[in-house]
Amino acid sequence: MGDNNNLSLFAKKVLIILGLTALSMLFAGVLFYALDFLLLLFAAILLAVIFRHFGLWISDFFNIPENYATGLGIVLIFGIVFLFFFFGVSIVRNQISEFMRIFPASLNKLMQFLSQYEIVSRNIENFSQRDLIQNTQMLIGKSTLFLTSFFGVVSSIFIAIIIAVFLAVSPEPYLNGFLSLVPNSQKGRARDILNKMATSLNGWITGTFVDMALVAVLTTAGLLILQVPMAIFLGLFAGAVTFIPTIGPIIGAVPSILVGFAQSPQKALYITILYVVVQVVESNFMMPFVMRRTLQLPPALILVTQVLFGILAGFLGLALAVPILTSLIVLIKELYIKDVIQKRKM
Repeated sequence: MGDNNNLSLFAKKVLIILGLTALSMLFAGVLFYALDFLLLLFAAILLAVIFRHFGLWISDFFNIPENYATGLGIVLIFGIVFLFFFFGVSIVRNQISEFMRIFPASLNKLMQFLSQYEIVSRNIENFSQRDLIQNTQMLIGKSTLFLTSFFGVVSSIFIAIIIAVFLAVSPEPYLNGFLSLVPNSQKGRARDILNKMATSLNGWITGTFVDMALVAVLTTAGLLILQVPMAIFLGLFAGAVTFIPTIGPIIGAVPSILVGFAQSPQKALYITILYVVVQVVESNFMMPFVMRRTLQLPPALILVTQVLFGILAGFLGLALAVPILTSLIVLIKELYIKDVIQKRKM
């Protein structure tokens, strides 16, 4: 009789473990297939935080209700973006066209420079013109897929902006709806955690935008001093990709270095030194100052998170990896370290 009870208990435990495993796999599968939607939703929340933060600043400055100030702030942001594209694109457009024109010559100069080295030269010889034509044809064949993906990204951005506007102008119904899922005894604690997450994201957003602007200004000034063509476009591009920590500066430096090779290897070397100096200044002086009110994230943790989200969700995951990591660290600190570990010690 005792053996039967033990066997029954063992079977129940096995069934429970199998059930939990199946539920975990189901949850992981749903999460994987819904990842793009969840990232889109997070991007909308991030935009809403930006809109709301700007609206609160207007509300404090002009002493008007928060919701009206947020609506006014959104109109001002869209107006600034429109004016930037209306006037800025006309200035940068010629430089973009010039960059596309000299890009093949820049790449050719780079290949000629690298061919001086035996290992590189041997690989260049193996890469025949026929291979180049085949790869070009394959690239052209994928252009339709690229355009489809591009329009998909544009539509996703549009949807995220619409959701963000609703969340920013009137956040109370959505916040109260979420808090209704929390027990009454924990509603205050949940609201406090959400406020801390919003504060952390606000600090990160402000610091990131200031950092992007400073990198763009320093890079543009340095490229103008070095008399590099298309300095404004290349400087703005370097500032824009600073939004992506760790990997962004590398992406931003590549076009400028290629343009430098179109003139001479020495110019490319000077441009490389310029980008290294800008990154040293940005990492050691600018970033600690502009990010002093935000979480200080270890670079290795940032890189691992970027690689993980980049593999799972492509560019969108790569771009949103750091704010997601910032939010997760706030949750871990508040829900686990404070509410579990510290209470056990008490």
